[in-house]
Amino acid sequence: MHRLIRFLVCLVPIFIAGCAAPPPAKVDVPLDFDASVKALASDLFNQVAANRGVIESMKGALFVIDPFIDSDTGEVTETSRRVQALIEDEARQKFPKFEFKTLTGDNIAQAAYLISGVMRLESYKAGARLPRIVSSVVAMKTGLVIAHSDAWVANPKLDYAPTPLYRESPMYLKDKRVEGLIATAKAAAGTAADKDYFNSLSTAALLNEGSSAYDKSDYELALGLFAKAAARPDGQVMKTYSGMYQSFFRLGRAKDAEDAFGKLAELAMQTGNISVKFLFAVDNVEFFGQAEQRQQYQIWLRQLARQFALAKSCVQILGHSSKSGGEAYNERLSLLRAQRVQKLMQAEQPAIAQTTRAVGRGFKDNIIGSGSDDDRDAIDRRVEFKLVSCSAL
Repeated sequence: MHRLIRFLVCLVPIFIAGCAAPPPAKVDVPLDFDASVKALASDLFNQVAANRGVIESMKGALFVIDPFIDSDTGEVTETSRRVQALIEDEARQKFPKFEFKTLTGDNIAQAAYLISGVMRLESYKAGARLPRIVSSVVAMKTGLVIAHSDAWVANPKLDYAPTPLYRESPMYLKDKRVEGLIATAKAAAGTAADKDYFNSLSTAALLNEGSSAYDKSDYELALGLFAKAAARPDGQVMKTYSGMYQSFFRLGRAKDAEDAFGKLAELAMQTGNISVKFLFAVDNVEFFGQAEQRQQYQIWLRQLARQFALAKSCVQILGHSSKSGGEAYNERLSLLRAQRVQKLMQAEQPAIAQTTRAVGRGFKDNIIGSGSDDDRDAIDRRVEFKLVSCSAL
């Protein structure tokens, strides 16, 4: 009888101390990559299990995962994809009643929970910059975060190469939707997921499917999925039109590709900060990248110049350099990069000579800041555009 009473008490959704062993304490020191991700996964799903009634836990629960991103660039990288795979593996082993799938249109309606996550290099202790992974679990019925965890990785030298869609994107796609994903991943348990992000998950699922098709070189399918997203009010985001531009370009539809880039540039201008991937070789004003990438720069220059001229906006063209070499030298180098882009754009639209100003920022605004002078910090050797008041020129 006593055993029966105890069993019935433990079925009550409000957990009573002693009904289950407490989850292990979260590890808060840097670990090697696999161990760090496994610790994060274990902590996350222990929190989930503690928030579920015993009766409910007897059923399967579908978790959909919005692909993890690098929060500096908004890109899915090989490492962030590996984080997702390890989380799924660890969760399946320790929590076999849970089911895990990548966020797609087919499974979003059946999902009970959403997992989102980000990673970036951050200062840990004594100035050391280490990768930090942050993740949350959101209940689909309520939009509330029910679990949150983070973990530090001891080895900063991971594979930060973007997946194909992001690697070939003409811009860094950090827009309102991406910022909402980042905010949700960082949100504490008990708080609400970012409203705009949460409400647009069905469109995000379409974009994920389009990304997957593009990464598999199925450009026709990718184009169809991105076009479907573009037809939705909440699909007017940078990833949609970047995906359309890239798919059109791969299919040899140059005019359609240029039109899609024009729309992408228009959306980027609405943010006031246009991070086009005009990247430069180390210690040089020559563009970085393969011949095909440099070929596309002509489309980007032409359409950006056109958008600036149409809007009659005043624009700072900001040149940047990676953190290697002296400060004064890098300020000069970054200014030369900005001036080169300005000159090329003026050749397309002479009128913008009066509304643009080249500025050298040196390495003041590094995103990576490693000074490694390789693909990892290529983003630090960039030129970007910022809409400003004309009095600021």
